[in-house]
Amino acid sequence: MIKSCQMEDIDILPKDMMSRSLSEDEVVLNYEDALKALDIFSNAHFAFLGWEGWGKYHDGGIGHCDYQGTVSIEKAANESWQAYAKRGYNFVKETIINDYDDWKKSDHVKEYELYFCISAISEKGLEELRAKYHK
Repeated sequence: MIKSCQMEDIDILPKDMMSRSLSEDEVVLNYEDALKALDIFSNAHFAFLGWEGWGKYHDGGIGHCDYQGTVSIEKAANESWQAYAKRGYNFVKETIINDYDDWKKSDHVKEYELYFCISAISEKGLEELRAKYHK
């Protein structure tokens, strides 16, 4: 999955929220903050490339976990930016909610807290990435 490499993307989130991220370079938030971040990105007209699950383990470790998240959400050739952003928002939000509900019912609760690494990007950011990699 392409990561949102644009630092200004991360900078639109409140500093107190990003201080709770498990990463300084990526948006890796707990459930409540992740849902708020989705709305902030959506209101700023960002699209979502997907998310992956991270665990904050009870022994102090941090890393990937059993919840893999989504595949990369690609923009269709004839799809408007608004339609792409809305489709990604709906899919990311639905899968985060579903996986969080599954996690709460699982034995994994005893091992780690589920966090969500969210990849979002602006329209300009996506154009820059495409230009860089599709020369």
